Amino acid sequence: MTVVHSFQLHTSFPQHGWEEMMTENLVKMSQTLNPRASSKTTALPAIGQEDEAYIIPDTNQLAFWTMDDWHIMPIPTGVLVFVEDEQAYFRWNPLVSDWTLAFPLNYSLPDIPKTLSFYAPGYIRPNATIFNYVTAEEFTLRAGAPGSHARLRVPPVGGSIVLTGNNGLTITFASGSTEGVFSQPEDAVYRFFEGPEGPFAQTDTFTLRSGETYDAMDLSVTLAGVARPPYES
Repeated sequence: MTVVHSFQLHTSFPQHGWEEMMTENLVKMSQTLNPRASSKTTALPAIGQEDEAYIIPDTNQLAFWTMDDWHIMPIPTGVLVFVEDEQAYFRWNPLVSDWTLAFPLNYSLPDIPKTLSFYAPGYIRPNATIFNYVTAEEFTLRAGAPGSHARLRVPPVGGSIVLTGNNGLTITFASGSTEGVFSQPEDAVYRFFEGPEGPFAQTDTFTLRSGETYDAMDLSVTLAGVARPPYES
């Protein structure tokens, strides 16, 4: 086994304090320029394949197979290595003399909370459209509509109000109640499409309609859902 002293691996991060300004996607793109290793937990085989690399478990050294021998490479601070059997990037941390997880390839960003709210003052019109939303960005209302709420200042008297929306959504106000009860049988996704006809071509629309209203007044509704990050497909 040969120790190479002149070979240098260079991290692809800029060196002028710009790191914090780079977007996550640009960081990921830059990291594809870094080396890869087959494993960091598998023992180094006696014979490798040309250009194959391993992180030696006992020593954390980076070993490359070339010219019929394993070669140990120096590891500059911050260098990133893609480990194939874990499908993740690891960064060398000299403070602990170990490889620390940078990010896995299956990393996904969390959903972005999004709410749709409206207020309908005065008497609720019977058998009418009381809210219409043309999707400006993708919006998902989760099954059961968790976190959503609907209220009336003046409740219905003599009967229940049932507001109906797309994809099976209902909001029910019992007689004498100012609090609405939501029913959403499954996730409902409202998508935004921008085609040659303009930004509203084929775009989904969410509509909420009333039935009998029994003199109820001053309706406020907040639909709590999520919006997918715009840079994800």
